[in-house]
Amino acid sequence: MKKKKLLQKLSDYFDMGKRKQCEQKSCLKKIIRELREKEHKLSTKLQNEESEIKRKRLKKESQIIHAQRLKGLKRLKALRCDE
Repeated sequence: MKKKKLLQKLSDYFDMGKRKQCEQKSCLKKIIRELREKEHKLSTKLQNEESEIKRKRLKKESQIIHAQRLKGLKRLKALRCDE
């Protein structure tokens, strides 16, 4: 093997933490996207729902999903700052 290739392998070996962070970022992005879609679906259901009990349940569920999405965004931002 040439020096460049050996140095690259060595660099990859020491940068395993970065690889793990990249995997976490991609996973977080996927989860955040899914949460955003679910939140939009719930908001449309909430607008169309007539029953007050179901509206309260949907609103509470939507608030929980929104909070989880914000936590994910905060974590994603923290991962980007660590680079």
